[in-house]
Amino acid sequence: MKLYFSAPMLRGMNIRVVIRIHEMISMESTGKPSDLAHLLNVSERTVYNYISFMKEELKAPINYSAVKESYYYTEYPGLRFVFEKN
Repeated sequence: MKLYFSAPMLRGMNIRVVIRIHEMISMESTGKPSDLAHLLNVSERTVYNYISFMKEELKAPINYSAVKESYYYTEYPGLRFVFEKN
C-alpha cells in the first residue's frame, strides 16, 4: 500500500518519526513507551499520540506486549512510505 500524506492528515505529526516508529515496530524493538519516547526525544504522551495516529489514520494493526515490552504488528501492515518530488 502506498501512502500519500497531506498536511491535514498528518495533524502536526512528523513523518520521519512515524517512519522510525514503523521500523522499530517491524523489528519488535520499541521497548516500553517511556524507552521509545527517550529514543525519539519526545514525551511519552507524544509516543501514545503517534501510535494512536498510526492505528486510526494508517489502519496499522499495532498491539503492545508487556512480556516482550515492545509494540508489534498483529499482521504485516503492508505500509510503504513513498517520497516523490512535485
